[in-house]
Amino acid sequence: ALLKMIHPSFYGAMKNEISQRNLSVENRRISTVFFLQSINIKNKRNTVQIVGKLSTYIGKEEVEFEQKKYQISYEFSGDMPMIIDFFEVINDKKGGGDEN
Repeated sequence: ALLKMIHPSFYGAMKNEISQRNLSVENRRISTVFFLQSINIKNKRNTVQIVGKLSTYIGKEEVEFEQKKYQISYEFSGDMPMIIDFFEVINDKKGGGDEN
C-alpha cells in the first residue's frame, strides 16, 4: 500500500529498501512499530517531519525502542500527494548534510 504513494522518480529506491528490510524481517522474526508522537508540517516546502517511538520486537518481546525523527518530502500528482523523499533526520540534517 505504501508504494502506491511513492512518486515514480523515487519508486525504485524505496521499493529496493523495503525489499531488503522484508528479507531480514522474515528470516529473523523481527517486527517494528512506529508510534507517532508529533507532526511538523512545512507547507511551503511540501515537507513533513514526524517524531515518535520506534519499537523493535523479536517474536513478542520488545528488544529495543528509540526516539526517531523522519522527514518526508512530497509533490502533488493531481490531488494525490506522492512521496519523493524519505529519510531519518539525525541532528536535523540528512546524512550529515544540510537539509535546507
